[in-house]
Amino acid sequence: MHKMLSGSVDVETDIVSYCMTVEACVRAGHPLRAEAWFFQMEAALLRPTLSCCSTWLHGRGKLGDIPRIVNIGKRIEDAKRDLNTTMYNTSINACARHADTDRAEEWLKSMVAH
Repeated sequence: MHKMLSGSVDVETDIVSYCMTVEACVRAGHPLRAEAWFFQMEAALLRPTLSCCSTWLHGRGKLGDIPRIVNIGKRIEDAKRDLNTTMYNTSINACARHADTDRAEEWLKSMVAH
């Protein structure tokens, strides 16, 4: 990705390259690096796919950063996009793993309401 952005290779960055980088970072156990790429994608005025948003959410879930997960969900909704089942499940599981049962229940109620 760095080479693509620097112009040292003759390939342009696009939504796919950013989303693949976000996913690779999460899979490699670097959710904060994934988030940095996510923000860089937005700064490049590219609209992330729901799958990419879900991957970002999953990465933050691995960290147990429940307040951040809530903020990500709100960002997605504020962008006039609907959270999908995977996003709800990721959020509920993260809350449950970190003993935040009240927040897990809130996510479940929100999922049922939508």
